[in-house]
Formats: sequence, structure tokens, C-alpha cells
Amino acid sequence: MIDKNHAENRIDIPGSASRDVSDIVMSEIDGKEILTLSDQNLQYISEKDIPEFTDEITEVQTKTGAANWYRINGLKNETVKLDIPERAAVYVYDQYGNIKYSSFMKEYNTGIPLPEYGMIVFVGDTGLTVGVSR
Repeated sequence: MIDKNHAENRIDIPGSASRDVSDIVMSEIDGKEILTLSDQNLQYISEKDIPEFTDEITEVQTKTGAANWYRINGLKNETVKLDIPERAAVYVYDQYGNIKYSSFMKEYNTGIPLPEYGMIVFVGDTGLTVGVSR
């Protein structure tokens, strides 16, 4: 049912389907396309703007409330070692979005095999540095 007293594009659907309505704002920040859910303080980066995880990356700075995403492209049989401080974490996903590694997994002490295609994300408190070596 459309509320004709408001000039907004909101509808009421029976049940709970319309209870979590958010305003969406599309913007460009530092040349990257960002989608923001303003009332939830959530930001999403466009996949096309996620940088590539290259050999030149030797450390990643973390920031509270933000995630540093990187695309893994064509790194067949590559392994990385990570120096992850306390209050930081790293996750690796394959091309289908399945988790392949979490820094909470104990069995990857010597190195993390990267999927040929996928994503790697670094999270942590502001001021922390995750070291990356190959």
C-alpha cells in the first residue's frame, strides 16, 4: 500500500518484508564508486574498484570499521605468509565466495595458499599493520 501523504518511494508489505527500509546513497570517494546505507552506517565498494593483490603489497594498514579488500587474479599455486597482529584478521575467499582461509584457522602457520581467483580481506583496529611476504 502506498502512503500518499509522503513523497517517498516506500511501500508497506504485510509481514516483516518492509520493516528494514534504508536510504541508499551512491557516491564517488577517492575515485571509487561507493554505496552507503546511511541509517546503518554501512559502506560497500563497487567490485570493479577493488584493487588487485599484487606482489608489491608487503603490508596492509587496518582501520577500525573498514575492510581492505583485494582481488586475487591468476595467482596459480601462490602462497603468502602473513604477520597478523592481535586485534586484526585476514580472510581469503575463492571465486565463488567460499571461505578458504581465516586467520582463526590453526593449520595455516607456514603459509596460506591463494585461490587462482578470489578475494582477500584485511580487517583490524586503526593503526595496525598486517605484514605480507611471499
